[in-house]
Amino acid sequence: MENLIEKKMKILIVDDETANIFLLRGLLEDQYILEEANNGISAMDKVMTFSPDLILLDVMMPGVSGIDVCKKLSADVYYKDIPIILITAKTEDEDVKVGLESGAFDYIKKPFSDVELMARVKSSLRIRQYILKLKELNTIKDEFVSMVSHDLRTPLTTMLGYTDMLLEGKLIGHLNNKQKEMLKEIYKAGHHQFKIIKDLLNLSMIESGKIKINKTHFILFDSVKRMVDELKFKIIEKNLKLNLLISDSLSIYADEERLAQVFSNLIGNAIKFTNDGGLIEVSLEEKEDEFLIFVKDNGIGIAEKNLKTMLDQYKIFTTYSTSGEKGTGLGINICIKIISAHGGKLWAESEINKGSTFYFTIPKT
Repeated sequence: MENLIEKKMKILIVDDETANIFLLRGLLEDQYILEEANNGISAMDKVMTFSPDLILLDVMMPGVSGIDVCKKLSADVYYKDIPIILITAKTEDEDVKVGLESGAFDYIKKPFSDVELMARVKSSLRIRQYILKLKELNTIKDEFVSMVSHDLRTPLTTMLGYTDMLLEGKLIGHLNNKQKEMLKEIYKAGHHQFKIIKDLLNLSMIESGKIKINKTHFILFDSVKRMVDELKFKIIEKNLKLNLLISDSLSIYADEERLAQVFSNLIGNAIKFTNDGGLIEVSLEEKEDEFLIFVKDNGIGIAEKNLKTMLDQYKIFTTYSTSGEKGTGLGINICIKIISAHGGKLWAESEINKGSTFYFTIPKT
């Protein structure tokens, strides 16, 4: 473990008392690269120019306090992962609570021992190194997924295009029923693989922050109707009834493209997990400060333990449709992240052989 912190790392010391800075410098200067600030405003500037791996932050400073600095940094996407150790003479439990809730990683009460300080510094820097390594690995993963997705999508697009042309009789003319069925299976399998690749790429882009939420006002019914039209052949194939119980004049403030992804995944799942002749309903309830939207089916349902796993954004759960088609669960994961990015929540209820209902909320503003 110690090899993680052998490289000299950078620590920013923030304190309005010169004696305290002198004390901390004496303890740390042999092992770390140090920078100092004697007030909150200077500390914010030094964070941007010095890019510290750790901040030792005094709480009680005139003007901008250590708590204020902590809150600002923890709310900033660029600096929120820098660990902050608050150092203060305040010793009440409530003070500790306020400090940690402001975004601090650790809290040291004055007077402190040299051994305690050094141990906490090393522990914080070790975690900082883990965070940096995870970010590096995540970047490599995102680049790999993007590259592989592109390399796989290109031949799949060609295959699906030619298969579609064969089915329409544009290449070799009329096909017999057996030939058509075989081509339909090829098309179905290819389309399934294409969706998996698309989901992987979308998930990777969402997690890396490359997809931004761009909210606009739009008529929800029209947006959902367009998406349902794209699924109409699957709906007709299984002789399903789909009721869209949303006012055709209701305006919603959200990212229309991303919300269409959510509806596509949830309604697509309802189609897959509902037996022929079944019913699917898409409804909306207007609350005081949010919209509650749900997609309900009377399909095969999901066992409680499987549903819990499916809704865990850190797990991938394999599913099987009514036709035995294997699913990755990536679609639900994407839905959770999109709804979360809107400030909403997604959850579900299900009962075996009775169906499932997936709920999500979208704030009005």
